[in-house]
Amino acid sequence: MDIIYVDNAATTKMSGAAIDAMIPYLDKCYGNPSSLHTVGQLAQEALVKAREDVAKAIGAEPREIFFTSGGSEADNQALLTGAERGELRGKKHIISQKTEHHAVLHALRRLEKQGFEIELLEGDV
Repeated sequence: MDIIYVDNAATTKMSGAAIDAMIPYLDKCYGNPSSLHTVGQLAQEALVKAREDVAKAIGAEPREIFFTSGGSEADNQALLTGAERGELRGKKHIISQKTEHHAVLHALRRLEKQGFEIELLEGDV
């Protein structure tokens, strides 16, 4: 039976090139980059190089590159960091859409409990 997968917004199959590029890190260099042992330090070196490569590819500084485990974590990091930076400038009003992903809506609810004004627009805007 052939399978047709249409939920690429949730999870997308990795390309063969991406899989090939990841094999060394899944097989030999899989340590926790915060660890002091050899496998961890090899992972740390790989992480630093990956950050430098991504930064170079997009014209950024390595310190500006953050890797997350997935979309929900990235949504939370972006929203909570943006809100924190805005609050430092006296800005506590956030506009989003009712149709946002639940990870975004949950983060917005959290911010609302912290005193932010959250405005959710209809999804067809």
